[in-house]
Amino acid sequence: MGRPLIWSSPYVRARQTAEIAADVLGLRGHTIFTTENLVPEARLSALVEEIYRADVPSLLLASHQPLVSALLDHLCGPSEAHAMETSALACVSLDVVAADLGRLEWLLAP
Repeated sequence: MGRPLIWSSPYVRARQTAEIAADVLGLRGHTIFTTENLVPEARLSALVEEIYRADVPSLLLASHQPLVSALLDHLCGPSEAHAMETSALACVSLDVVAADLGRLEWLLAP
């Protein structure tokens, strides 16, 4: 099964979202990694460090506001175009997990 591809906040709704995503993406049976670094009040720097250390080629995060908006702004640079609504999905491409080095591929509103 390899390293976890889906990470979730420990909160019930985020965990349910992660499980739905696993089903839709054909990843049922893959481990969903739960981390306190995805709760709304988590420190952004701790989450970025955890993602960096994971060293995985792709990752889906199920988290909460305001953390996801802050993460998107951190990775891609602040922009009103990055306004994440509740239940939104964003895809960011990165060569290195670091500030302002990400490229927003798409952002889907609910």
